[in-house]
Amino acid sequence: KRKKKPTAGKVKVQQLCSAEGPINLGPVLDHVIAQEKEFCKFLGDLITHNDIQEIVCYGIGPIATCKIAQHQFAVLVVISRLHPLVPCSLYDPVLSDVERDYISRHMHVLPSNDMCCKSVSRPTLFFMVHSTRRMYDNLLQSNWESLPLLTIIGNPFSSYRTHTPDATLLCQAPHVFHCSDYVSESPLPPYTLLNVFNDTVAMRLEECCYPSKPVFGTKQIVDRSQDEFEIIGESGKG
Repeated sequence: KRKKKPTAGKVKVQQLCSAEGPINLGPVLDHVIAQEKEFCKFLGDLITHNDIQEIVCYGIGPIATCKIAQHQFAVLVVISRLHPLVPCSLYDPVLSDVERDYISRHMHVLPSNDMCCKSVSRPTLFFMVHSTRRMYDNLLQSNWESLPLLTIIGNPFSSYRTHTPDATLLCQAPHVFHCSDYVSESPLPPYTLLNVFNDTVAMRLEECCYPSKPVFGTKQIVDRSQDEFEIIGESGKG
C-alpha cells in the first residue's frame, strides 16, 4: 500500500516536538553566545566579584510568546552555564506547564509563588528585569537584616525617587524609598536588541545602618498577583 502523506497538522506537531522539546530557543541562545559576549562577561564578572552563591529570577515573562522574555531567559541560561556551581532558580506565575517543563531542563523552577519574599543567608543575585516596585519592596522587606547580601539586576531605585512623589513611594514601596540612598547602581553594557534590558542596572546595597523595621509599621507583604504585575508582551516589561 502507498503510504499516506502526513497532514499539515502532523508535520507541525513533529516540528514542535524537537530534541529540545515543544519550545526551541536555540537560535536565541546562539545569538546571546555569539553577539552578547560583553554583556554576558559583565554579568559573569559581577557574579565572581560579589562571590554570588545563588541566582534567583523573578518575573521572566512568557518565554513561548515574548521575544523580550526569550532573550532575558537565554542570557540567564548562558550565565548559569558559565557558573555551573551556582544554583539558579526561577519563578513566574504566568508560565504555562510547557514553559515550566522547558525551563526545568536548564534550571530549577520554584514550586510556588513566594511573592518575591525569598530570605537569603548567602550572597545572592536576583534577576528581576522590569519588575514592579512592589516586587522589589517585598524582596527588600524580607531581607532587611541582610541587605548587603543582595545583588539585584532590575529597575534603578534612583529613578523611582526621581519620578515618583516621596509620599507615594513611601506608601507603596517604603523599603525601596529608604534603600535608594544606600544603593550603588552600575549600568549594564549595551544589548543589541532594544527593550530587552532598557532602564536596567546592577544594584548593590551598601554596608550601613538602615532605618529599623518598625518605621514601616506592620509587616505587609504585597501579593503581586493582585497588583500591577508587569509581565507584558513584545513591547517590553515595565
